[in-house]
Amino acid sequence: MPSRLRRGPITVGIAFAVVLVSSAIYLAQSNQLQTRSSKPTNSPNWERSPDPSFVGLLRSRAQPFAPLQAGQSCRPQTAVAPPSAPDLPSSQSYIGDGGALFVYGIDHMTVATIVPVTWVAPNGWGPVLVRGTRLDGPGQILFSRSNLARPDATELVLGLQIAPSASQWIKWTTYVYVSEAGCYAMGTDDGHLRGVVLFRAD
Repeated sequence: MPSRLRRGPITVGIAFAVVLVSSAIYLAQSNQLQTRSSKPTNSPNWERSPDPSFVGLLRSRAQPFAPLQAGQSCRPQTAVAPPSAPDLPSSQSYIGDGGALFVYGIDHMTVATIVPVTWVAPNGWGPVLVRGTRLDGPGQILFSRSNLARPDATELVLGLQIAPSASQWIKWTTYVYVSEAGCYAMGTDDGHLRGVVLFRAD
């Protein structure tokens, strides 16, 4: 009996130490997970990197436009009223893709010039794959998310964005380059909605 009484506190102490160590490990892992998943404090919006397999699925889908046939004319979309969102500039000319996205900046498209083009959508939208081509002859649309160099990507992936306010619209600032004058189309695809933006470059 005395030996059992002596081992009791030791057993309890070991068990308490195990609990403390397990709690410390759990808290450390929780902090790491929170750090990885939380949005940066120096950015108003948080953009999530898209799943490569999902982007691959979007790439396998046909683009929602076709080259112009003989006798067809280029009919760029006309500007629409800006979305009713106070955080979007009202002085821009907005073009809708027929889905959920709007874009501004393409009304100033100039050949052999890096043109800033901004996409906007309701909060929580994305990811979206953007691809484009010239419809009335040979030519490409090249994209970039940075203005440090001439765009060289043939597609654009707009990742899911989360804004602090549910009513706030989200923006993706991109850069577009075309080398030939003509009629162009940009197709958007998020797996559910697909749209097209037509414009001319001079």
